[in-house]
Amino acid sequence: MTNIWPEPRFDYRDPDIRNNEDEYLARQRDVCPVIRSEDFGGFWALTKFADIAEAANDHERFTTTVGPTIPPYGRPYGSKPLTSDPPEHGVYRKLLQPFFSPAATAAMEPLVRTIVRERIAEFVGQGKGDLMAELGEPVPAQVMAVLLGLDRSRSQQISLMNKKTQRSSVGEDLRSAEEVQAEILRFLTEEIESRRAGPRDDLLSTIVHSEVDGEPVTDEIRYGMATMLIVAGTDTTVSGIVNTLFHVSRYGPDFRQALLDDPEKLDLFVNEALRFDAPVFGLARSVVGDVCLRDVEMKDGDRVLLLWGSGNHDAERFDDPDTFDPDRRPAANLTFGWGRHRCLGDKLAKLEIRVVVEEVLAAMPEFRRVTDDPPPLRMDLEHGPSALEVVW
Repeated sequence: MTNIWPEPRFDYRDPDIRNNEDEYLARQRDVCPVIRSEDFGGFWALTKFADIAEAANDHERFTTTVGPTIPPYGRPYGSKPLTSDPPEHGVYRKLLQPFFSPAATAAMEPLVRTIVRERIAEFVGQGKGDLMAELGEPVPAQVMAVLLGLDRSRSQQISLMNKKTQRSSVGEDLRSAEEVQAEILRFLTEEIESRRAGPRDDLLSTIVHSEVDGEPVTDEIRYGMATMLIVAGTDTTVSGIVNTLFHVSRYGPDFRQALLDDPEKLDLFVNEALRFDAPVFGLARSVVGDVCLRDVEMKDGDRVLLLWGSGNHDAERFDDPDTFDPDRRPAANLTFGWGRHRCLGDKLAKLEIRVVVEEVLAAMPEFRRVTDDPPPLRMDLEHGPSALEVVW
């Protein structure tokens, strides 16, 4: 195969690419499914569903141990289980799994609904608002704060630290990245030391007092696992909420009422919104040994970005993939990853999105965007609007 390098060059921060993303990536899937970028020290990007799923499942050739993001977030420690391969990966995932099981997730619904209703009550009387600032950012941060065992008031710190992490990483500002990771470390130190002295019935206590093979886990692992939950467990759902509300805003009152009346229809809608706009556009692997994929030679240590969002628009996997179909029958997509590293909190994220849609439609059923212009977009690996201004 002859590789045709993309024009313009692939840079996921480029507004021209972001604003024409479906067309750009459709062309690359056809003519150059393995893209090369020289940004962030150079990396490959996989665009086809089959290639992405294969790499996600092949830890012997594509390892996660070097880190899941391009560029790296500047953390001084790994984030297990995310940055571990089998058999170690399964050991650490098992420690967290009980908090994200179907039963545990269902038990969270009353709390999630309370948080959403409280948030809506604070701004609904204004008749206008930015749903990113009012719901997208605070709801997942508050839910994660409670799950970890933190006071809900600390959710604002969680949101701010996530913003700083993303901003410093895509701006290649190493000093700022190190500063925000030090801030997260200070934030966690207080809470971890408190749990060390007196365990509670919360996720952070479980992390602090975890053992592997009869030995306590190290502080590096404790901090890494907690950081992963604070960042990955909140920011992804932020974009999922706002993306879904954007798509709801495109439909009229009869359709909106049908979403409220029919839980299955709402579930299909949420699933399609997550497929169409994958909140995390891609995560990274590193090549082990020399790998040849579609006649492209990758060298040991090369970085590879698995573009979940591109795979979700692959015509070989989905019919008419660039059309938003609210009644699309569900097919396994890449939104929450693939294989053993599939997101632990996918069920909780979907629960939060569903509850937000239900409560928004109940409280402000006629909400509409203030303009027909495309919303401003985030320019990092999180995929979605940076704001969603509406009136009702």
